[in-house]
Amino acid sequence: NNVFFIINNENNINRKTLGLRANYSDDCGVWSSKDGNSVRKLSLIVESRSDSSSQKTLRSIIIRNGLYGTQVTRNGQLIFQPLEHQPLADMIVYINRYYATLKSNEHYKKRVTSFEFIHGNLEIIPNVCVIEYIGTFPGNSTHGNSKNSLSEPEGYIRTAPEVMESIGVECKRKKLPRHIYKDMVENDSFMAPKNFKQVRDKKYHDKVKDGVDIPLKNVADEVLALISEVNCNPMVQEVISKKNKSPSVILYSEEQFSDLTQNVFGSSDEDFILGVDRTFNLGASFVTSLVYKNHS
Repeated sequence: NNVFFIINNENNINRKTLGLRANYSDDCGVWSSKDGNSVRKLSLIVESRSDSSSQKTLRSIIIRNGLYGTQVTRNGQLIFQPLEHQPLADMIVYINRYYATLKSNEHYKKRVTSFEFIHGNLEIIPNVCVIEYIGTFPGNSTHGNSKNSLSEPEGYIRTAPEVMESIGVECKRKKLPRHIYKDMVENDSFMAPKNFKQVRDKKYHDKVKDGVDIPLKNVADEVLALISEVNCNPMVQEVISKKNKSPSVILYSEEQFSDLTQNVFGSSDEDFILGVDRTFNLGASFVTSLVYKNHS
């Protein structure tokens, strides 16, 4: 309740260089991304001296046309006022703040403050991140997709990102999910997946993300897969789906259509023969092909 933590933020800075999102995980439950927002401010490191010591503070500034300054109010209007002495780049720091609201209780909020240096001068401000929790923690609630509250007697706690990353690494080594779960629990039960299903789901979602073909399980999956082929497979020209009728797919390549046009419709013979050959029960579908004589 109304606490803050100071953590090392080096890992998130490395993630940003790799194009990944920052990850500030905790055991409070699910935070609402809908109610969250991010604020980025430019600040100046100001040093104030006294007889016995010196102290550094942050002053909010803005930049306009390459000049650092502040906003002042004159005659009811905000006016940009450049600083008399323009600071060196090493004295400038960006303050990034992220605000989030607990999904189970809108009155409990989190604020994450991190720093970004223009020249990476870590001697002025430590490479840290401040995480503040504002309000009275309401306790953990069950997951929104949970069908049985008894499966989470202590409420839902998000799995640590390090655990999920370890699961992903093990899945890429072609290990079976049950073996991954068993090995991780035996190695460190505290830093392990909650159950076997979590490992299986992680493997599935990683395959989808990497574009790996997932086995189709029913007719609906097959129809959706066919529709997606219209824009990426040159052989799939059209998918026809009507109520109370099986879907139909028209397959041909541009080369095949050109050959058909040349040999049938472009033939010098007044009468031309176009055969229709239907094959029943070719796997789970029927196939109807067009047959014609090649005059070339």
